[in-house]
Amino acid sequence: MGVCHKEIVAVCKMDERGWRKISEDSQLMNGFKNDAEIIECPSLLSRYAFSGEIVDDSPYLGMEILIEYGFNQSRTVTYNY
Repeated sequence: MGVCHKEIVAVCKMDERGWRKISEDSQLMNGFKNDAEIIECPSLLSRYAFSGEIVDDSPYLGMEILIEYGFNQSRTVTYNY
């Protein structure tokens, strides 16, 4: 889920391969526009990501994430499992 100001603005469905380390997956590496993105931020290679599809008709779109469910305003990215 993509969240902006505690509101769900995007929902993605992960493909069958699940979470993968960026440096170990050529498909994820090809997602970078060029090597400059990696050179500017080499820590990207140690992160995990997934590929999948955006779900345009998700019932979760527009819903609010409450603090009780792990939303933390002090961090840019929040992961909820």
